Amino acid sequence: MDQKAKILVVDDEYANVFLMKNLLIEEYEIETGKDGEEALAKLEIFKPDLILLDIMMPGISGIEVCQKITQMKEYVDIPIIMVTAKSDENDIKDGLEAGAIDYIKKPFSEIELKARIKTALRLKFNIDKLKEAANKIKTLNELLPICSSCKKIRDDQGYWNQVDEYMKNHSDLEFTHTLCPDCMVKLYPTLNITPQK
Repeated sequence: MDQKAKILVVDDEYANVFLMKNLLIEEYEIETGKDGEEALAKLEIFKPDLILLDIMMPGISGIEVCQKITQMKEYVDIPIIMVTAKSDENDIKDGLEAGAIDYIKKPFSEIELKARIKTALRLKFNIDKLKEAANKIKTLNELLPICSSCKKIRDDQGYWNQVDEYMKNHSDLEFTHTLCPDCMVKLYPTLNITPQK
């Protein structure tokens, strides 16, 4: 990956934020928030790839923040890992039901934190690739307005493109060019090529 993945760390305890930031800063771009409201405000500005979210915070709890984020269409795919000092399984269950994909119990180890983040980001980026591929397939499955004479294709902006140019812009296809037998006869009649039937 060329760019560092972006992680939003949200916790009302400065010591926890400081620790997570220092453990992750070499591998990731880090932004921090001290409460739920700040986390929601930083979503659009920072556009994180992953959120580490404390469950217990003043004002809006981590579970409420998680619910709000997973209900927003533009942020629904951001993986959220709940970070909690609570050992009550109901709190963990509530976090997972709110949309978190994983949780880490405090105090956590550096190895566990980094492993869970790597797994969550790998999953997110694989899902992103699948969605991109599905969008390309969808584009290619739509009806194409094609000229019955010159065979150019009209794009979404109303411009007419050669077939190879259109396909190159809407897929990962690469093209080589040659002449079919019919065109060989038409363009080079002196070569005595018999066209295929």
